Amino acid sequence: MTEAIRMQARCAVEAERIIEARRKQDELHIRSLQVELQNLQRLQEQFTEQDRRLYEDFVDGKLKREAYFTKKTALRQCLEEIPVKVQSVNQCISTLKSGYSGFIDIYSKYTELDKLTDEIAADLLDRVTIWPDGRLDISLNYLDEYPNIQF
Repeated sequence: MTEAIRMQARCAVEAERIIEARRKQDELHIRSLQVELQNLQRLQEQFTEQDRRLYEDFVDGKLKREAYFTKKTALRQCLEEIPVKVQSVNQCISTLKSGYSGFIDIYSKYTELDKLTDEIAADLLDRVTIWPDGRLDISLNYLDEYPNIQF
């Protein structure tokens, strides 16, 4: 049983190394996405200002009705696309930030495990099945949280 836990602990340590490298890449990506969010906010402000000026030009008689509605429709379409893009970028940021797993925190503590204490067993063991032929099936907790590492 302790060997199974030590093996999972070694996997956790290796996964932690891989995830830390990935996390650094993700942080850079998150920063670029945050810049993109700022750019989208500026763009929305610019479109709003253009919309205001367009209305003023129409009221002042500088634009005919047809030209005003054509330009206003195009501006409104651009303004409606921005929140969709903002939501997509925010979702991407959220996904990047939530890619960490508790598996690493739990198992990395047990890389040098020599003795299985009651406390460790209660935390890590889900169940142990002893078959009539003497075979053991050990089911450990937290394995469903094993990080999904993608490159």
